[in-house]
Amino acid sequence: NGGTNLAGAIGLFTGSNGYEIANNDLCGNFSAEYGGAISHYGRSPNGAIHDNRIYFNQSYDEGGGIMIAGSLSAPADGTGLVAVYNNLIQSNLGNDDGGGVRVLYANGDAIFIANNFIVNNISTDEGGGIALDTAANVRVYSNTIMNNITTATAATSDGTAKPAGLSTVAADDPVLFNNIFWDNRAGEWDGVTVGGIGLANELPGPTINLWDLGEVGGGSGPLTPTNSILNEDANSNIAPDASNQIGVDPLVIDEYDTSVAVFPWRTNPNFVQAAIVALDLPINLLGNYHLTAGSPAINAGSNSKAASLPPSPVNAPDIDIDNELRAIQDIGADEIPDANILFFSTSSSTTPPGLTAGDDADVYGVNGPTAGADFSRLLDATAAGVVLGADVDALAMSG
Repeated sequence: NGGTNLAGAIGLFTGSNGYEIANNDLCGNFSAEYGGAISHYGRSPNGAIHDNRIYFNQSYDEGGGIMIAGSLSAPADGTGLVAVYNNLIQSNLGNDDGGGVRVLYANGDAIFIANNFIVNNISTDEGGGIALDTAANVRVYSNTIMNNITTATAATSDGTAKPAGLSTVAADDPVLFNNIFWDNRAGEWDGVTVGGIGLANELPGPTINLWDLGEVGGGSGPLTPTNSILNEDANSNIAPDASNQIGVDPLVIDEYDTSVAVFPWRTNPNFVQAAIVALDLPINLLGNYHLTAGSPAINAGSNSKAASLPPSPVNAPDIDIDNELRAIQDIGADEIPDANILFFSTSSSTTPPGLTAGDDADVYGVNGPTAGADFSRLLDATAAGVVLGADVDALAMSG
């Protein structure tokens, strides 16, 4: 599919309240402006984009995969709350900001980005994986954000490298926890080729410039990721935190490297076209970003993190990208099932340690192997239709 403006495959405009885009394959779509695959444009509260495979889409402007934006004619209206979760967002190309996901003019509306594989996406300016602008209430957690690229070749780019995993601006400080950022490459355009992303035609030889996340245009302070695995902290302006693992390989099953080719126009060398270079393989063969058994991400996540804007705290998801239960939180979108974890329900709606309320209809699990560890709710059975306070005696799981 193709669109001449605002959207490629799916366009949702002001008033599309409560929409749901779920369980789709969105591949090979193109927009001459925003949102190659999906474009949420204007104010439409309580939207959900989940359990989709979004790959090989392209926009000539922002948001190669997903664009979430307030209307440019009424930017103060914001976007409304939007949740983007449990998606594979891979090998999308944005010819400006946000190869995978772009959030623009959300203002103070809550945007939840969780449990996604955001991998192998390309932006020709800022944020190969995710790009944020005028979005003060974004929560990015439990994602695997790997092998994304920026090329600095957009018409609006100054040719210098920009953050490749996640990019934001000074006024925006996203809530960041339980994420994997790895091998995100920030390129620099020299008028002939893109340096820093490993291209063979770079002279005197290929170089790699890693830039996981950062603020563009002069930051008001460091970003504050916690309980995350990051490739580097030399370019990324982040606040030190003992819960982060810097330079520790997350050990996913199989990384895949998307490359890019750039072509200056003969009649206008300042206009540079970028194209994805990838193998002609089914999407399930373009890498596997699930964790291996020895990954340092296992059991290293957090159950929640406080946010400066409501709602707070931000709770880590109860399931992973494959809709498998999380017991002890792993970092990233994938959870390796924990062996010998205690599952239990309560009597008299007793509140387990670490929680604010108890319900006999819920199922709980221990958060850690040590004595005195707090507990988390693994199943909200009431939300699934079980009567409040019902006596749950057994739980069957599949998947």
